[in-house]
Amino acid sequence: MNNHARYTAPSAVILGDPEIGEGTWIGYYTVIDGSGGLKIGENCSIASGVHIYTHSSHRKTTGSGPFLKASVEIGDNVAVGANSVIMMGCKILSNTVVPALTLLKPYTVYGNVKQK
Repeated sequence: MNNHARYTAPSAVILGDPEIGEGTWIGYYTVIDGSGGLKIGENCSIASGVHIYTHSSHRKTTGSGPFLKASVEIGDNVAVGANSVIMMGCKILSNTVVPALTLLKPYTVYGNVKQK
């Protein structure tokens, strides 16, 4: 695992081989699924209870299709609020705050838009 996190809580579950940038904080009771490809940038804060998924097995389980995988990319200086869920294929731009209890549906691009 390429984990250069500043802190990873002992109760965090990290699956696969995610790339985790320096200075990143991973909170308690998080699920970090890197099985489909995951990059978390530098100096991020992944709050307690956050779940990040890079795969979905529901189609295979119900017999309606294959096991799905898609990578997740989180930029630098991102704060993900407590109990948020980030689904496969999502991209979070650098310098973004994801509020607590946010659900990012598959293949969402999320980020701050600066106005002039």
